[in-house]
Amino acid sequence: MNLDFTAIAALVVVLVLFFVIFKLSKKLDFTLLVIVALAAGVAIGFIFHGHTSWITPIGKAYVSVLSALVSPLIIVAIISSITSLENTKQLKGIGFRSIGWLITTTFFAIMLALGLGLVFGVGRNAYLSIDGLDTTTFQSKVTSFSEIFINFFPRNVISDIAEENTIPMIFTAILVAVAYVFVAHDNEEKVKPFKNLVEALKEIIFKILDWVIELTPYAVLTLVATSVGNGINSSGMIWSLVMLLIVCFIDSYLINAVLLKVFAKVNPIKFFKKILPAQIVAFSTQSSAGTLPVATEILTDKIGVSGKVANVTTPLGTTIGMPGCAGIWPILVSLYG
Repeated sequence: MNLDFTAIAALVVVLVLFFVIFKLSKKLDFTLLVIVALAAGVAIGFIFHGHTSWITPIGKAYVSVLSALVSPLIIVAIISSITSLENTKQLKGIGFRSIGWLITTTFFAIMLALGLGLVFGVGRNAYLSIDGLDTTTFQSKVTSFSEIFINFFPRNVISDIAEENTIPMIFTAILVAVAYVFVAHDNEEKVKPFKNLVEALKEIIFKILDWVIELTPYAVLTLVATSVGNGINSSGMIWSLVMLLIVCFIDSYLINAVLLKVFAKVNPIKFFKKILPAQIVAFSTQSSAGTLPVATEILTDKIGVSGKVANVTTPLGTTIGMPGCAGIWPILVSLYG
């Protein structure tokens, strides 16, 4: 067995940096610590280019643990948020307005990605070819619109959770929560144990997430180092990646700034400064669910959003409001192809 001593050296350096991050964690705030870890990861990736195989499992283990919490978090967070409302009128007001805005912002993201992607030629000069490749497996994955529509609805709750079928999980959670609101309207004491159970589960899951999120700087270092170390060897690929970041930046900061100023009468600069820690966690971990506790805390404690509103809108935004994943990313990937 041939050992990659350069990869082993990379692992040793990363472990030393872990110790440095641990020491810095007592002096720096979380946001700055993650930025430092990100910069260190870029440096490690460049120095040990092509030799990051020994540090890759560390980052993947973190993502795996975070992913394992996604399904229970989505279900519990949505049920908890809706059952926290006092009546059906609040449910209709906050719920429908939230969903309306989430769909609107995703539409803006789609149009932005489509326009900029076509103008700047995403995918040009990537020089990728499928000649000689067996594409039958890809052709078999093509699904009809009717199948896609049917898959929006739950078939088996357990299998939906196991397979991480997000939309059916959301549908089930909303159905259960709305049923609770209607039953509680007539006889709250009868269903109060259910609400207490949901709230207890929520606290437990959020506590586990807190522990996982504390490991984010270490995970960021290894994930970024692996990504940079694997490298991108085509100018077309690099330009397409840069284009993705540009579109995400415009959507996140410019479009949302206009919406915040015009409709919410909120100073965008102050808002983005306060929400920065949640954005860094989201960017580095690539997990909307993992960002949920941080985002909710910032909205209620720093921005001053009512807990009733934040507890409904944040889980919905985490699961339905994904301009990046549902709008920008698929459009640019389609253009790239």
